[in-house]
Amino acid sequence: MNPTESVLVAGKAAAGRWRTRLLFITVAACPVLVMAAYRIVYMLTYADSDFFTFWLAGHMTWTGENPYVSAQWLGGHHQFGANWIPNPIFPYPLPLATLMAPLGGLRLDQAYVVWMALSFVLLLVAATLVLVWRPDHRLKHYVVPVAAGLVLFRPLWVTVRDGQLGGLLLLLLVLAACLWEDGRGRAGGVALALIALKPSLGLPILALALIWLLATKRWGAVAAVVATELGLLVLGLIRDPRWPVEFLTIGQSKLESTFGFSPSVWGMAGAVCGQAGPCLLWTGGLLTAGLVVATGWFLIKGRNRLSPLAAIGLSVSVAVLVTPYIWAYDQILLVLPIVYIVTVLMRRGQPYLVGALFFLMVDVAAIGLLLVAVQVGQDYWSGLIPAVVGAALVWSIMATAAEREPFAARPALRRS
Repeated sequence: MNPTESVLVAGKAAAGRWRTRLLFITVAACPVLVMAAYRIVYMLTYADSDFFTFWLAGHMTWTGENPYVSAQWLGGHHQFGANWIPNPIFPYPLPLATLMAPLGGLRLDQAYVVWMALSFVLLLVAATLVLVWRPDHRLKHYVVPVAAGLVLFRPLWVTVRDGQLGGLLLLLLVLAACLWEDGRGRAGGVALALIALKPSLGLPILALALIWLLATKRWGAVAAVVATELGLLVLGLIRDPRWPVEFLTIGQSKLESTFGFSPSVWGMAGAVCGQAGPCLLWTGGLLTAGLVVATGWFLIKGRNRLSPLAAIGLSVSVAVLVTPYIWAYDQILLVLPIVYIVTVLMRRGQPYLVGALFFLMVDVAAIGLLLVAVQVGQDYWSGLIPAVVGAALVWSIMATAAEREPFAARPALRRS
């Protein structure tokens, strides 16, 4: 066994110990998280929450109803006493309704408690995986600051309270990157493909990540992405052959109602242009095109020096910044690039407080922009958060450009 292989074996052993500890801590924390979720849920009007949308879609899977039939969808709201009815039909891909069936089989309040506690767990696991995936004894000093940064991150509380999908999507992205780090390309491709269950954000991330996958010739991962997407499409077609048309119709309606007000380049362009149509379209369009082209070039040009975590992190940062239909809670996905930046700061020998306080500084910025939103009546300036995180991520990647990423030096790494 050569020295490089010895280092890899030792690294995998250390990683295994970290993951065992993570599993133990997660299991130990579950009762506390369930109790916290129980208290929070029963303080809310849970039939008038975002989670009710997912639960009702899953529940209709058991009753044989179609969430894309408006009469049945609205009837479900009335049946369970919902006063807030934001959509005439289910506003997500039909396969998501099928995947939500296990929650739909529970009573609404019970399902909400389970999903809220599970979201906490998924978010904590995802952040910790990014932090400890590459073992380093110094990382133990960053666990508490990263945990504090996560808990104080504004999107976390909105995601958990409203029962959104952010925890699941973040874990899928982290799993995809970590599986690629371990050379399991096909499994990572399946995980990445599932983020398309929230297309407004998942598809832009998927498109940017595919650029890197193609540039690095990870054909197995690409094939897994394509096969999984086709599987999801067929899963929906079996239930309703017209679901793609129905979904595109509701998606267009949602985009039109919020266009120019989202916390992205489109919302910031709308603020600068005073919501004037031509100015908004030109400004937002040029910024989006420029960012996407520059990111694609960066992913291709630096493909051999970008680790999977860096490539996914960059894809997330840019997608969150340029997506026309997005809400501030969707920025929970920025946890991946934020924690990755913390690990780079540590490995680059930056002062401890710089890395330890980075996440907390992002928290302060997010809260400050929330106060701005309260003053102006719209939250479009929160789009500065992914811009800052993306810029910091690019700096961290370029700062290590002279060094080979550990994954690129692995002689046994499979490109599947």
